[in-house]
Amino acid sequence: MLTFGGGAHYCLGAHLARVELAPPPAILLAKDLTNHLMHDALAMKVFSVLSKPVDLNVLLQTLARVVNRHYAGRWPVLPTPQQ
Repeated sequence: MLTFGGGAHYCLGAHLARVELAPPPAILLAKDLTNHLMHDALAMKVFSVLSKPVDLNVLLQTLARVVNRHYAGRWPVLPTPQQ
């Protein structure tokens, strides 16, 4: 899960580029949902946008959808480094 703000998404993107992994699905938590924000989230391929304050059940359901859709119902495991 990734909360955008303060440039955190840029740091994660740089890290993923270095390790050459596909970026994980992102869930955007936003205080104010606007059309501009939704358009930007769609362009960045954000999995879901939730408004703050987030209901815990909605967040858990969204996480379950992420795991089912992107990881075939199994929690992701990072590949072991090649020696």
